[in-house]
Amino acid sequence: MRHKYGRPLNIGKALAFVRDNVFSSSVGGRSAESVPQYLYIFSGGRSGDDVREPAQSLKENGIKTFSIGTKNADTLEMQTISFTPAHYFHVTNFNNLQSIHPSVEATLRGTEETTEFPTVIDTSTITKFQLQSADIVFLLDGSDEMQESERLILDFVREFVNQLEIGPSKVQVALIQYSAEPTADFRLNTYSLKENVMSHLSNVKLKGGFTLNTGVALDYVKNNVLTTSSGSRAQQGVPQILIILRGRKSEDDVLGPVDRLRKAGIALFSVGVNNTDTLEMEQLAHSLRAEYLIKEKSDFPFVKEQLLSAIASHKDTVSPGVGE
Repeated sequence: MRHKYGRPLNIGKALAFVRDNVFSSSVGGRSAESVPQYLYIFSGGRSGDDVREPAQSLKENGIKTFSIGTKNADTLEMQTISFTPAHYFHVTNFNNLQSIHPSVEATLRGTEETTEFPTVIDTSTITKFQLQSADIVFLLDGSDEMQESERLILDFVREFVNQLEIGPSKVQVALIQYSAEPTADFRLNTYSLKENVMSHLSNVKLKGGFTLNTGVALDYVKNNVLTTSSGSRAQQGVPQILIILRGRKSEDDVLGPVDRLRKAGIALFSVGVNNTDTLEMEQLAHSLRAEYLIKEKSDFPFVKEQLLSAIASHKDTVSPGVGE
């Protein structure tokens, strides 16, 4: 075999081709005999066409897609293509494929051997059912560069929170903004009723600022927000989750603060907007499947669904005392 060269890269058309011409019964597809159908896709870049419709069609036809991407692949796009976000694997380059064999095999063994068509997932139902309790902090880059996307970012947070069951024994949320220094819009124990949280969120504005110190903001969340006095239930084993939305590279060190968050048992989900630094986005996330890149307006709802699903299935809890 020889590599086929060419431009552009149209993954959507390739997925549709595989669906219609490779898995069909006329060329040997045995879905009618309940034989599992698997697709492995390798990509090194962002698709030049839309992948969402053919990807969803593959899922509805019971085809389980595993996607493997290099550093130039679009994380959100690859997770959209995959059967679930957990079916996406990242390698620095394809020379490192051997390193992900154990992870791919573990995911494959965990995949139910059936060709029953998957039900389209209502993320709001999943979240309310599985995410019985969690402490979730939103950390927003409120600097001047984010002003252009202000409405989209704040709508993203509002719609996300609207799909959660809020309460002292359920999900608690906090909102922090930062540029040079962080400020708290509200903490975990500020509101106990969902309507009060939503009311506050409807009046939030990004504060602006030129400097961006993400490291300072991360330490602030650990030391002042995810604490018992601010409403954290870490000592009760409740998952501690930090969602950061940022638009560019930090001007201070993030590695130290990220390490301290991880040692405290805090799961960090990294959402990059616009021209964010992808390497730093990877450094922030607690795993490769906890990073999301938003490049276009249409990406916001898909990232929201992926993030809801990821957090709803997040199993880790912190050991009593670790959060302190």
